[in-house]
Amino acid sequence: MIRHRLRSLDARGFTAAELIVVLAIVGGIAAVSVPMLLNSYQPSPMEAAVEEVAAALYRGRQLSIANNRHVCFQAAGNQYQYAYGCGGPAIVLPGADASGVFRLANNAIITNGGVNPVFDYLGAAPTPATLTVTYVGPGGAESVQRSVVISRSGRIQAQ
Repeated sequence: MIRHRLRSLDARGFTAAELIVVLAIVGGIAAVSVPMLLNSYQPSPMEAAVEEVAAALYRGRQLSIANNRHVCFQAAGNQYQYAYGCGGPAIVLPGADASGVFRLANNAIITNGGVNPVFDYLGAAPTPATLTVTYVGPGGAESVQRSVVISRSGRIQAQ
């Protein structure tokens, strides 16, 4: 008797009304949960600042390789610029002001510990350097620090 009942369910399948109800329920759950999931994924301002500094360092490394010259990444406060060799002429790129200075988008401050990273024509950094990125919250309420390390091989790593 049980085999006969199961066999009859397999033969029938689902009705169109049942499928529409299930799809409506799944669609409703997705419509509510996807926006909440996307809002929870937004990176923190500190992570955004560290990623911005790392991207700027990668750009300096690429400039050195593309131009076959030493490129110095000079950072001070919430701004930075590229120069051909430390003390050389500034490189003016799109997105910078007239003197080649870029400003960080977040409330972040870059300190270099007295050593400006320099990338050679191969993209390596003859002198390893560590930049400290400090995020200052609204009104100076919070202050968080992270490091961006440049190794001799030119590898850039956020820590």
